[in-house]
Amino acid sequence: MSLLYQRGFGLLSIKLTYNPSMKKKTRKAIVYSAVYILIAWIPASLVAEFTNSPEPTVPWIIFSIPVVIYWVRKFIDAGAD
Repeated sequence: MSLLYQRGFGLLSIKLTYNPSMKKKTRKAIVYSAVYILIAWIPASLVAEFTNSPEPTVPWIIFSIPVVIYWVRKFIDAGAD
């Protein structure tokens, strides 16, 4: 084993944190949200192309509003407990 790996600089030393109290529904929601935001880029770029906008950032933000609303409600509900 190299000295760099022992010091924590190896690729295998990356540890993802796992919260056992997180429900399966929440983990699915994280994955679905990430996929939705990535896929929302496609219609946003089409809208930007048809409106002659230089970049699709504003339409992408508009298409991402449902995800933002979901997570805001989720965080507010989590704070209410």
